[in-house]
Amino acid sequence: MTRKSGQVTVFLSLVLMCTCSLICVLLESARTAGARWYMQTAVNSSLESVLAGYHRELWESYHLLLLEANSQEEVEADFLNYFQSYADAENWYSMSEARAEVKNWNHITDEGGRYLQDEILDYMKYGIFTQIEVAPENAEELLKQVKEAGAASGISSSYNSHTKKAVKLEQALEEISASLGGQERIKNAGLEALHNCDGGAFLKHAGELIKELKRMPGLVARYEKQADILAADIGKSRINLDEKTADLSDSTRQALEEELHAYETYILEDGERRKEVRGLISLSERNTGLIQSVKQEADEVIQYINDWEPADDELDEEELWEPVRSHLQKYEKSSLSRQAGVADKKKQAWLEQITSMAGSGLLSFIMPEGKAVSVGVWNTAWWPSRSHSADGNTDGDDLIKRALVNQYCQMVCTDVLSETDENTYYEMEYLIAGEESDRENLSKTVLELLAVRTGLNLIHILSDPKKKEEARALGAVIAGSAGLAPLASVLAVFIMGVWALGEGIMDLRILLQGGKIPVLKSSEDWNLDLEGLLRLGEKAELPNCDLPQNGFSYQGYLKLLLLPMEPTLKYYRLMDIIQSNISKKQPGFNLENAVYMVDINCSVCGKHNFFSLNMVDNLAGKTSSYEMTANAGKSY
Repeated sequence: MTRKSGQVTVFLSLVLMCTCSLICVLLESARTAGARWYMQTAVNSSLESVLAGYHRELWESYHLLLLEANSQEEVEADFLNYFQSYADAENWYSMSEARAEVKNWNHITDEGGRYLQDEILDYMKYGIFTQIEVAPENAEELLKQVKEAGAASGISSSYNSHTKKAVKLEQALEEISASLGGQERIKNAGLEALHNCDGGAFLKHAGELIKELKRMPGLVARYEKQADILAADIGKSRINLDEKTADLSDSTRQALEEELHAYETYILEDGERRKEVRGLISLSERNTGLIQSVKQEADEVIQYINDWEPADDELDEEELWEPVRSHLQKYEKSSLSRQAGVADKKKQAWLEQITSMAGSGLLSFIMPEGKAVSVGVWNTAWWPSRSHSADGNTDGDDLIKRALVNQYCQMVCTDVLSETDENTYYEMEYLIAGEESDRENLSKTVLELLAVRTGLNLIHILSDPKKKEEARALGAVIAGSAGLAPLASVLAVFIMGVWALGEGIMDLRILLQGGKIPVLKSSEDWNLDLEGLLRLGEKAELPNCDLPQNGFSYQGYLKLLLLPMEPTLKYYRLMDIIQSNISKKQPGFNLENAVYMVDINCSVCGKHNFFSLNMVDNLAGKTSSYEMTANAGKSY
């Protein structure tokens, strides 16, 4: 038999084996790459499925997409539940022993409310609203006007305080003047008693006169103390005005500067008068010494008369009292060089009464007839604002974002004018004030709004020559004398401030009745004349007027008040409201468990399909499985 060579067969077998191995390696490499992409897709899809389980009530009520989860383990379990369907699929990508670990997650309460801001802006970018009074493009100008109004209102309030102190100073001078007049009347009564040779009556008047003279140092000290307080306060107002320059327009600053100059002129004029007043102390001391000496002489005359025994000579009492009368004539008469005090105290009291209205009784005065203030009290336990700092990373200087967030707040929050079937709270007012009861929130809100409106009204008065002239005329009437020019100017400044305040009270009543008020008024928009202002102080009665519909509504002004507010504080208070309302339907709900972002890591065991040396692996104690990991991070 012929023997044949097998070299070619062996060679071809080896070539075929290498070719098959190469093909298997290529196929396994492609399969492994596909397995990793499949796993990443599964991880992404599973995490999206987890986040798809967002809190439905939060979305329906507040358009917020958030996942409620009490722990990371809960999220990991939900994730593996969705992932398992991918792992169990019969395909080329075998996976087993899946494990998941949440590497990081963020809640809506984290980062100072930045995530809440993002969710709100994501919703608001679609423009799902029909009316926005505080438009984003006008936000910068409106914020400037609000800041200017606040600065002007604060400065005006200090000016009003100066006027009250100036009136007290005038009252102190009035008491000094009254004391000087009283001294003169008592002295004349004593002199009359001496003419009538009535020593007993003279001694009585002399005692009264000494008592009145000794009051003078105390009256002067009281006057000087009041003058020092006023001068110091005016100095503080000068510093305050300089500090608020950045918030004031040039015209407003100039007008406020002129008003402050009226006080400084009054103090300067009073400085000259102080020298005259101080001189009254030494004069009083000299007159006191004189009266005491005259009184001693009178005692001697009375003693002489009492000891006199009838004789041939007749007792001439007229002659005995003549030296006493002559001595008393040396009494130094004095009076102030000009009239002191306020002539029309009634009108002055009415104006001061208006300033006291901006207090606890304001609500009862401005609330619409038949509408009671809510007695609701918030349950603030576990509220986000109570457990988180107001420091955060929100874009607080972006006015467009602020305006859009404020519009969102109006859309989802109630206020005092909201008409609902439920017993709602004053939520917008809570955002501004942050108190626990509706009454406190409403009170603080209307006071803030009154301050803004008073400042804006004052800016209008200062730019209106006619109103300024009317205020000066009334100031002159109250001062009561053309010679009291400094006091009349001070009173005119006070009247302008009170007028702005009275108009502001009128504005609040109009807003709470559903009317509208423009930010910057014209003369046609003005509602309260000086006669109505005095009637407001006298009878606490505002004139009736039609409800204007030009300008901002009450809700618009609430958004204005929110504009300069610290954003982080506003976001946490908004979270308070959201948590409180959701808790009514879901007891125990807590925004601390509302997840905004999840970063999760998943690992599985894979197995080679096209390349597996089972015999070798088994002999070596190894397996053909390997670990794969994938990560996904998603937020709403």
